[in-house]
Amino acid sequence: MSKSVRTDSKSCSAVDFAAIESLEKRRLFTTWYVSANGDDDNAGTSANNAWRTIAQLNRHDFVAGDKILFEGGDQFTGRLYLGPRDRGTASKPINIGSYGTGRASIAAGNAGAIFVYDTAGISISNLQVVGPGDAATGKAAGITFFNNLPHGVKLKHVYIDNVESSGFAGAGISVGSWNGKAGFSDVRITNSVVHDNIQAGLVTYAQALNAHQHVYIGKVEAYNNVGNSTTLNSGSGIMLGGVRGATVEACIAHDNAANGDGAVGIWTYDSSYVLIEHSESYSNHTTGKNDGDGFDFDRNVTNSIMQYNWAHDNDGSGFELAQNGKAGAYYNNTLRSNSSENDGKKNGYGAIDIWGPVANCVVENNIVYTTEERSVKAIRIINPTANVQLRNNYFQATAGPLLLDIAPGQKEMVFADNNAVAPDDAVSVTDGYTVYPDLRAWTTRFTTSTV
Repeated sequence: MSKSVRTDSKSCSAVDFAAIESLEKRRLFTTWYVSANGDDDNAGTSANNAWRTIAQLNRHDFVAGDKILFEGGDQFTGRLYLGPRDRGTASKPINIGSYGTGRASIAAGNAGAIFVYDTAGISISNLQVVGPGDAATGKAAGITFFNNLPHGVKLKHVYIDNVESSGFAGAGISVGSWNGKAGFSDVRITNSVVHDNIQAGLVTYAQALNAHQHVYIGKVEAYNNVGNSTTLNSGSGIMLGGVRGATVEACIAHDNAANGDGAVGIWTYDSSYVLIEHSESYSNHTTGKNDGDGFDFDRNVTNSIMQYNWAHDNDGSGFELAQNGKAGAYYNNTLRSNSSENDGKKNGYGAIDIWGPVANCVVENNIVYTTEERSVKAIRIINPTANVQLRNNYFQATAGPLLLDIAPGQKEMVFADNNAVAPDDAVSVTDGYTVYPDLRAWTTRFTTSTV
């Protein structure tokens, strides 16, 4: 016998109400439009019915799949804020960009242009963000992603493409965390320009090593990020801190740190499994005694590769392997098939510079080339290292003498098949005790005794 189904108006009304309530909680994604000719009293859901201000955007929560579009060619003021109530996903990110013709711009104050806090699933593209320039104060970046969540949470999907960020006291773009191992995963920053900021062009940072995962930086140009001489390591172009599994490729960093000390064009620290390749870094500076390098694997870097890069005309080294003696581990890094031209202009830096307790690293198939008349250090190793292999490197000077400066006390060093050429055979090697008249004399002594 079949069961009867009630069809009275009371039961139908109850069912309908429950269904409607469920749909209200499951709001579908929307495209939100903002135009200089809009009105905040509009619905904001079409180009002809656009909002006018960033302040109106900040009054709303956004869901996965939403789009926030600024009219191309218009300029907007203020800071766009997305927080924990705004949550996209990798498959349906919240997209922030421009519509119409050209890119929209955000003229931000010292608070920055876009601040994303404790959330992800965000894509930003086709925007220009501009800070106060010479009047910039504080530490805010142009675009900031920051994760402060507990328990090592990795927030996924941070994509930035075709963005220009300039004129900020902090970095042009910053992706950071500061709560143990908290970080971001699946970070892609591409086809963008970061310039004329103070602290840096593009940075990642974290409280713990390897906090951010799966990071890709491609076709980013960082220049004229000037630095501040009172803050060490300011004025870098691209600086990756606390990453595991990162690639930097086809990037350019130049003319950074005009007022800085300790900056580098492209570098990483507190990181592992980083690949830096097919990039150029030149005319980076220092006003003090530190760095101004082209490329650098710095403190606590392991299992990383630097290859097919070109460094030239830097105040510091073209390529540096450096480990703070008080830091943790530094090993299994490779510097290969790179080219350094006219680097090491200040503070006695070598074109290739190695310092600190570096272990189990390979330096091979690199070219150092100089056209300067001064004495140039093709390579400088400041401290004793362990199992560093220097193989098949080529050093050439066309105008002045060439020096290889290698500190005594090297342990299990491999020095093989390297070649050095200079006018009038003006090549010398020093190990801290003795100056050898050529590379052959050094190599003979090296292979028959302890360095």
